Amino acid sequence: MTKVTYKLLIKTSKLYAEGATDSTVSVQLVGENKSHTDWHALDKFWRDDFEQGRTDEFTIEDKEVGRVLFVRFHLKHTNKEKDLWACDNVIIHHGNYVDEFPLYDWVVDNSVIVRGEGLIPQKIRSDELLKTIKEERENNLQRFAWIEKAKPGDPGWMLPRFPPAKNLHNVPHQLKMDDARFEHMSEMRNVVKFNALVEKLQSYLFPIKELEDYKTLFSGFRISGDLLPCMERWEEDEEQGRQMLNGASPFAISRCGRLPDYCKITNSHVQSFLNEGKSLEDEIKEGRIYIADYSYMTKGLPRNKQYKTGDPLYCADVTALFYSPGDGKFRPIAIQLEPDNADSIFTPKDERYDWMLAKMYFRCADTIVHQWIYHFLWGHALPETAAVAMFRNLSRTHPIYKLVRPHLQHVVVINQFARDILIFDNSTSNYTRSINGSALARHVFKDFDFDDFALPKLLKKKGLDDYNLLQNYHYRDDATALWNAIKKYLLKVIKIYYKTDEEVLDDEQIQSWIDDFATEGLAWPDGNTRGCPTCLNSVDELVQFCTIVVFNSAVQHSATHNAMFDLYKFIPNAPGGMRLPIHKRGEATLQRVLDSLPDVTMATILFGSAFVLTELPEEEVYLGEFPMNLFIEEEPKKVLKEFADDLKVVGDKMKERNKKLEYPYEYLLPENVPTGTTA
Repeated sequence: MTKVTYKLLIKTSKLYAEGATDSTVSVQLVGENKSHTDWHALDKFWRDDFEQGRTDEFTIEDKEVGRVLFVRFHLKHTNKEKDLWACDNVIIHHGNYVDEFPLYDWVVDNSVIVRGEGLIPQKIRSDELLKTIKEERENNLQRFAWIEKAKPGDPGWMLPRFPPAKNLHNVPHQLKMDDARFEHMSEMRNVVKFNALVEKLQSYLFPIKELEDYKTLFSGFRISGDLLPCMERWEEDEEQGRQMLNGASPFAISRCGRLPDYCKITNSHVQSFLNEGKSLEDEIKEGRIYIADYSYMTKGLPRNKQYKTGDPLYCADVTALFYSPGDGKFRPIAIQLEPDNADSIFTPKDERYDWMLAKMYFRCADTIVHQWIYHFLWGHALPETAAVAMFRNLSRTHPIYKLVRPHLQHVVVINQFARDILIFDNSTSNYTRSINGSALARHVFKDFDFDDFALPKLLKKKGLDDYNLLQNYHYRDDATALWNAIKKYLLKVIKIYYKTDEEVLDDEQIQSWIDDFATEGLAWPDGNTRGCPTCLNSVDELVQFCTIVVFNSAVQHSATHNAMFDLYKFIPNAPGGMRLPIHKRGEATLQRVLDSLPDVTMATILFGSAFVLTELPEEEVYLGEFPMNLFIEEEPKKVLKEFADDLKVVGDKMKERNKKLEYPYEYLLPENVPTGTTA
């Protein structure tokens, strides 16, 4: 029998030191003509093969199998402990063909890598390939299992579903945190611990006696405590309004169509702050009054107690009105600290410390809701559920897997890191905030609406889409530009593979992904899919769902993540917990303010946790970058390049706008937006 030559270029991942292997790696090639080669041990004499980051070249001679369809690997371990191998891809030169086989996964004992074309399942004609894909998906259902159904009181109760890993080391290997990211996170934790010791020592030598003392509390050590220039104006109402539009919770406000019954703010409270001749009712009708209402989220939830001391913490069930007068400014005009209590209403007419303290109680509720709802629930928990459902249901050959995986790669392991040290009920981070985070997230998730994940619908629903009524809302403008760029890119790739709506309907993998996400991921505790569809009926619906997943993992998460440390490092600007109950008019003094704000211990923990959550590694991958070469065809590769070009145009427009701003909005510059949830 005539033998032919196959040249194999096999790349071992550079991301993991333990990704190299000393096991004997054997390979078998399966061809389109249904024949296969013998097994061949891959070993070069006097060479240590399969080392971290190395591409090894091997030549095997065997019978002609036609164009290679997939590659089988087998690891023979040299000791009792399995020596895993992290393989990125294989390139095979055979005759006139140069074929790529992307894996980007770990080989434990056996693994099959299919040639890298994107394939929707109903168009596959090879029985052997269909069998291989079926086995892969069956294994994935076990590999990426859901946590067991929870009962009231369990950690996962009434939250989006996640995997059952006991700790960071138990997540599936495919989602393993790379060495650089793990070392970075560990280093950041050590830096925070070091700083905490230094700050405690400093607090004994230089106790907080003035609000300005918070500005120097975290300066001169291993974490930069330098404040943004805007913090010189932190007390000013216009700066507070600017942060509501373009800070860490830029979609926490809504245009006010009518005041809630429990909101007792009247025209007499605010008329002096409105345009001449206008009443509160007039400005509500004209769409210039905006509301940030946290009372329905926080009312009735138990408050935490302080770390170590056990003293109670306080959070107001607060409702605030903001005003957009048409001059580009945006500012608070009234804050009600208790529902149905007109005596708890404060305005800029009040004495300085009364108004200042009211704004601090508002900002306390704002930071808690931001951290646990807009950052954790929206930016981490829901994308994680989409990721688990995707890995469970889409095979590596599927074009949507190739399209979405880069944006969902890290969220599961990052969330597991948070579950290990940050978000459990007894964490020190939780103790420094007035409300238990998971209790708040459960309360809000109960009434979550999946349509809120679609940016255009969210902006319209909240009445934030009118550029004339609400000016200088840079978050809206930048997020919309990125939404459109992402949707354009996804649409182009998806239309390469799906020519008709019927092809989407007939794709069993796509339908099982959306159904698993909706019914097992979102509806698992109570049967409520929260408005999420359980099937996708058209190309447009598939594009919309993928846009929601990618946008929220990358852009919306960045909008809530990137501003956090900048705004939280000066504690009076964003206190996570208040140590005294809400005040009455005339009670606030500087001392009352200082006694209400977090003490040094609380401030240090708040500061440190914000730092750990926001500091990104140097090797971070940003929107438009694709270090995993999952697509091998020229057409989708071209679209990915066009996406990067579109992002540059979007980013350049943002930079031109920013040149005219006193305080540039840079949180959604594409080069500042990781490609998915990473921290």
